[in-house]
Amino acid sequence: FEGRSEFLAVTDNLVFGDSSDQGVVRNNRFYHAELGIAIAFPETWQVHNLPDALIAVSPQGEAKLQLKMDQKPRGSPVEYARRMFGSGANVQRLDVDGLSAATFELPNAMGGVIYHNQYAYILQAQAKARGGLDAHRNNIFDTVRSFHALTAEERKLVRSLALRVITARQGDTYARLAQNSPLGKSAESYLRLINAQYPDGEPRAGQRIKIVE
Repeated sequence: FEGRSEFLAVTDNLVFGDSSDQGVVRNNRFYHAELGIAIAFPETWQVHNLPDALIAVSPQGEAKLQLKMDQKPRGSPVEYARRMFGSGANVQRLDVDGLSAATFELPNAMGGVIYHNQYAYILQAQAKARGGLDAHRNNIFDTVRSFHALTAEERKLVRSLALRVITARQGDTYARLAQNSPLGKSAESYLRLINAQYPDGEPRAGQRIKIVE
């Protein structure tokens, strides 16, 4: 289109996706440098890192898992969970990566409470209908157990991604460009989409295209 070269020049180095100060999601793993935490969500769920919430939604949309935070928790994680979810909840003490934690389970809600650096992190799953969490129980508690303090290696991943403009070379394909992309399993589709060549276009040698780094 007219002005495409000028448009590409303006988009070069623009932030793409999550801003690092709100945490970042890479291959369904959430990393937050300031809070110093990391969580692995189920691979098939869709993770939405919103400005005011972190939510993962099951493939069919019948269940969601949300991360909440309490800056002034009282008592132990077990006491906290019993106070928050009532005497009807099945609450169990849990050790998560050396952190004090507890799991809770109700007919239509389940998850965990983890204490880290004086904060309480609550991973709470809910379903639209009673019994809607049954098929996801293992995934939900695996996510709770995945919570851990950010490692030095993971801190390298906590950076905002940026759009880069490159010149495609002979033999370049979106599949090849996606191999080392930080966008993960959806990288090939993303690259086609941001270059207006979705669903099956390929770059031409000499064409200026956008990638994400």
